[in-house]
Amino acid sequence: MEGPRKTSALVIALLKALSQDYPAARKIHVILDNFRIHDSRITRQALSSYEGRIVFHFLPRTARTRIGSSACGWTSTPRRPATTPTRRWTP
Repeated sequence: MEGPRKTSALVIALLKALSQDYPAARKIHVILDNFRIHDSRITRQALSSYEGRIVFHFLPRTARTRIGSSACGWTSTPRRPATTPTRRWTP
């Protein structure tokens, strides 16, 4: 989700959208980094209103440095080019 600012309201809107988009799901698991809006008091209150249907899982604090520094760290992780699967590739 995108917004002009990264706030708890944005996370709460995500919760609502997930709940509406997956009405038949008994549980929805969301994997998050440790950005403060993901675990704010307001976000926790909103999450509790879903009575355990939506579950947050937080990455270890060191995961950002292991994965990469972008918002979606794994998108910036160097990958081996698909055209040369046997050649050693270093970033």
